[in-house]
Amino acid sequence: MKTDVKRVKVGDKLSMTTFMEVKRLGIGSVNVVDEDGEKLTIGDGVFRSNIWSTQENGTVKLTKTELAEKLMEARDAVVKVVFDKADGTERTLIGYIIGAEVVLGRSIAIDLEKEKVVKKNRDGEEYDTRQRLVDHRTLKSLTYKNTLYVLKGKK
Repeated sequence: MKTDVKRVKVGDKLSMTTFMEVKRLGIGSVNVVDEDGEKLTIGDGVFRSNIWSTQENGTVKLTKTELAEKLMEARDAVVKVVFDKADGTERTLIGYIIGAEVVLGRSIAIDLEKEKVVKKNRDGEEYDTRQRLVDHRTLKSLTYKNTLYVLKGKK
């Protein structure tokens, strides 16, 4: 359940992790829509200190293991992951990581470029149909917190 704004008081501690799409650029602000369709206006100050994107402001070369570890840790910001699908075709996913199947070497991601649809499974539990699996063995690159991570020896 979300925080009830009517019950918030001075001194309360708050946090916010939300994934958004830019809809309009304003003077001193950016208008966005979050995954649930909520419209927000973010001022420049908040934007500078709290917002991550898939912009690449630097490149770091990592081993395949280091790249997989970085992906599994990347749960607090939007990511862009390039990897090969099971059929061998290259796939770029822009979204966020919600978990990992360490034994199978895969991360579970939400694809932000797909429409959000929540369904119920056989047990009546809700799940997001945008879930995708990213196989760590086929990782090519990861953009996370404005840094591009690539495999050592690759361009």
